[in-house]
Amino acid sequence: MKHLYVRHIVTSQAYSDATLAERKKWFEEYGKFLKEHGFILVFWGTPWGVPESLTTVAESDKSLDEWAKSNDAWGKRLKELGKKGYGVSATTIVVTAPE
Repeated sequence: MKHLYVRHIVTSQAYSDATLAERKKWFEEYGKFLKEHGFILVFWGTPWGVPESLTTVAESDKSLDEWAKSNDAWGKRLKELGKKGYGVSATTIVVTAPE
């Protein structure tokens, strides 16, 4: 089954302080990382209609458990690289397409 992982994120100070070019580079790296874990970053941007400041959408046939594992691994990768995360909390909505 295909899943869309729609993640609404309360952004961190690091996101607020970043330039658009820095954000684009950060999400380019995040997209590559997700691809290594079987997910495709479809897009990211500013949402309307929710209180959060950032939304990402990823697609995969991987399970919610795999999504959670990849997010934990991304946090560890950021720490290893000495980079700050762009979120302080998030809500993920999973949309499953029937086959």
